[in-house]
Amino acid sequence: MAEPYRLDRDHRYKPRSVLGSSTSGGDGPTSEGMTAVSREELDAKLSASEARIDGTLGRIEETLRHMPSTSYLLTSAVASTLAVMGLLVALLAFGGDRFSGGVEVGVASVDRKLGIDRLSTENVQQSKDIQDLSKKMDTVIESVKALQTYKPPPE
Repeated sequence: MAEPYRLDRDHRYKPRSVLGSSTSGGDGPTSEGMTAVSREELDAKLSASEARIDGTLGRIEETLRHMPSTSYLLTSAVASTLAVMGLLVALLAFGGDRFSGGVEVGVASVDRKLGIDRLSTENVQQSKDIQDLSKKMDTVIESVKALQTYKPPPE
């Protein structure tokens, strides 16, 4: 059969033989398999439990005392929201400026392309005009040469 256990002064369970108590003694009535607890031990355990509970409650109250107030939390949340919205507006303004610059570059390149097309058309027209003038010049040169070689008929 297992040896009965009993709490020692440090609140640890130890076999009765280690503690040196017998089943019959001044500690009160005992039975095999049960631990006899005196009134003093019970009061000590209750006092220790109350002290631990009071300590835990004190730590909780101290933590709650150091927590920020609701108005502070609300003010922080509103300020953070406004800061994020300000950053978004700045980002959109900067991005819109960059986009606008890109559109302006696009418009400028389209204008340049249209200018090149117009110049190309003018060059083609001038080339046709030069060819026409060249033909006319050839006609004039041939007429001058014909006049130089022209001999009037004898009279």
